[in-house]
Amino acid sequence: MQNSAILQTEVMLGSAAERRRIWRNLLVYTVGVMTLSVVGGVVLSTGAGIGGLIFISGPILMVILLRALGGDGWQDAGLRLGSLPWYLFALLIFPVTLGLILGIGIITGTILFRGSLSALAGAAVTGLAPALIFAMFEEWGWRGYLEPRLARLGMPDLRRHVLVGMIWAVWHIPYFLATPGFIALPPALYALLMVGGFLAMAVVHGQLRKVSGTVWTVVLAHGLGNAIAQPLLGGMAESRLPALIATRFENLLFIVLWTIIGWWLIRRRPQPTSCTRLRQRAIRPTGEPFASFQTKE
Repeated sequence: MQNSAILQTEVMLGSAAERRRIWRNLLVYTVGVMTLSVVGGVVLSTGAGIGGLIFISGPILMVILLRALGGDGWQDAGLRLGSLPWYLFALLIFPVTLGLILGIGIITGTILFRGSLSALAGAAVTGLAPALIFAMFEEWGWRGYLEPRLARLGMPDLRRHVLVGMIWAVWHIPYFLATPGFIALPPALYALLMVGGFLAMAVVHGQLRKVSGTVWTVVLAHGLGNAIAQPLLGGMAESRLPALIATRFENLLFIVLWTIIGWWLIRRRPQPTSCTRLRQRAIRPTGEPFASFQTKE
């Protein structure tokens, strides 16, 4: 099955009523997750850990509500296995980029690394299961709901990713404000880098969702990234120039690296599958170029 069938970017909307329903549900989803984010942040700021659960549960709760009761259904939720090779990409993207940043930081003296790679790996493995669960809570909403619903409306890839990224960034703000010591930069500078980091990740995650045809690749990448970042944020790594280089997403080097990856994912030409090649040979027995035959993602 082509990925376009999963994201439904080539399916014409059945009626104006359907378009209105999609926009209505997108508004309900956004207001719902933002409300739960604020409530969770306020509760968390009092020291009650339940606030974190309220915060992280918002996306998946709203998705279940709207898909089960709001008329959206589950057809484009991306819960199928999808394309297996993209799981390797999902498995490597955070370890490679964070590892590159950490290596550059250690060599240049801009990052103080306390510990060892084996200790970091052990901590990441220990925290992987809950990180994957919380990533699923998020990604069922961002890439499992917003992305395909906006694609259903015909919104182009980059515009869709940026919109999802902005909502994703704003949703995090109450949690960041409620977490002591999380913001280590002047507020204006942090806000700029935070938004830049979320937008860069949103493009990569959005395209990964599209090309893999499943939300699970993004859950894997997101969860693994959080599992690695937690021990680094917990004291294993300290940046002397946190706005320029750090083992977290709100810094210039991370944003540049992920912007390059996102640009490559958007610009890459989809590779034809074996089924596509067979169809092409059946349609073009002479092997001559047939310009009107194109495989779209």
